[in-house]
Amino acid sequence: MAKKKNKKPRQKEHTDEQSPKEPLPLKELMKRLLLVGVAALLVLVVAGFMIMKKVGEVDRFMEARKLTVDAAIEGSTLEEWDQARLDAEDNNIVWCMNTADGSHVGRAGDIRGNAKSDNWRRLCDGYGPNVYPDHKRTHSRVWEPQDPDVGEEFVIGTWNRKGHDNWLQPVKAKAIVIVETFNPGAIVAVDRIDNYYSMDESKTVMGPMKKTRLWSGAMKPIKKSRVSVIRFKDPLEIATVRLVLDTKQARGYNNIDTIGLLTE
Repeated sequence: MAKKKNKKPRQKEHTDEQSPKEPLPLKELMKRLLLVGVAALLVLVVAGFMIMKKVGEVDRFMEARKLTVDAAIEGSTLEEWDQARLDAEDNNIVWCMNTADGSHVGRAGDIRGNAKSDNWRRLCDGYGPNVYPDHKRTHSRVWEPQDPDVGEEFVIGTWNRKGHDNWLQPVKAKAIVIVETFNPGAIVAVDRIDNYYSMDESKTVMGPMKKTRLWSGAMKPIKKSRVSVIRFKDPLEIATVRLVLDTKQARGYNNIDTIGLLTE
């Protein structure tokens, strides 16, 4: 009988699916981890930027409400005009065109509006006084605080590029003209605010906010309408004016008709 040949056992071939995966080289692993880390960092940076942007808008809005200032300009003087003088200078006055969001709020710290009527915006419509020379209370056409005699109040007027409510347009002015039509005498300070913008993103103006005091003092309370003019020592570029009032100085409701900048 023929001897059977001992067959050599066949070795199983390892397929790709069956073969064990080799571990990634350390260099490649570190590279992948680095890419994942960079991507995560970018996501965090973008999210942080968006959050800070929103927080910054609110902070800037609230910052405009703080009655403190960063600097002061000396040499401004206060004078009073009669109606004839106001009429004579009308062509040289650029009247405020808008009232910044929230500035009609009487009491600092109350972020909600508390004007008497939606018509408060007529304080700044670019067309000059609505009520003057009459001395009467009419909250529908002027700025008026929510309540009388509460103390510190403020109102902000802005000068915008013609046809664009979104962008401020500085005016080179030598004086500020303030028209009061009921219980004048509550204004105690006038400030310029650089780079003010509202919480509306379309009105964003980048850069640090700086509040400069242009005048401070006392205005005598009277029982008739009045045009007060604060004249600067040197002309100034102005796009936003904040009037600060102490309504306890002139008892009763106080009405401000409008604000203007004297250019010539």
